[in-house]
Amino acid sequence: MPEDKSSIILLKPIFKDRPRVIFFQYPNALDAVKDTKERTMTIKPLAKVDLKFRVIDAHKYNCVVANLKKSCFKETKGDKWTMLWFITCKPEFLKELCINQRVNHFPHSWQLGRKD
Repeated sequence: MPEDKSSIILLKPIFKDRPRVIFFQYPNALDAVKDTKERTMTIKPLAKVDLKFRVIDAHKYNCVVANLKKSCFKETKGDKWTMLWFITCKPEFLKELCINQRVNHFPHSWQLGRKD
């Protein structure tokens, strides 16, 4: 978990030439710790980091919102966000994302779990 509100924990990728991702530790209530010390690094950004998330058309899971807030994200209703949590998206939507924007699903991801 970050030492303070301005620190971010990053996880090194397991695949070559992939970017680092934000690391989410287990909540304190579980009394468990992920053993990834060799793959994580804590950084304190030199400049103010403006990480924002938005939830659209999806159930607002407390665990998702709490972890994002612990990792320096702030919730927004506007169009300037870093992470979007929603049900699904169309390929055209992904083409319009900025380089720093991420979504929790990719087009047609629901087909991975189909049982028919």
